[in-house]
Amino acid sequence: MPAFGDLLSEEAVLDILEFIRSTWPREVQEVQSHRSHVTV
Repeated sequence: MPAFGDLLSEEAVLDILEFIRSTWPREVQEVQSHRSHVTV
């Protein structure tokens, strides 16, 4: 996340993305999970 430089660690960015993903409807989470090979 170059725009934030050293303001956010990689862990913080991943936490933010995980939070955003948690707000998605269950069906969308499942589709995204299959596409990225990550379990929900």
